[in-house]
Amino acid sequence: MTKNWVTVADLSALMDGELTEERQQQVIQAVKQDPELRAIWQRLHIASDIIRDDHAIELDEVAEEPSET
Repeated sequence: MTKNWVTVADLSALMDGELTEERQQQVIQAVKQDPELRAIWQRLHIASDIIRDDHAIELDEVAEEPSET
């Protein structure tokens, strides 16, 4: 299996639980074997965390910081 066979859409679908069991195992194996896919997988998780506000800065905190002009 090559990284070209696994797409970012596959990784996203894996995160969302939208793959069949067979495809899920194929994608997991590809991620384990390919450092580039692993890096994409990690970036998707970071983006997901930010979207869920796990690591996002509260807008109120940003508004309180003085601007650097």
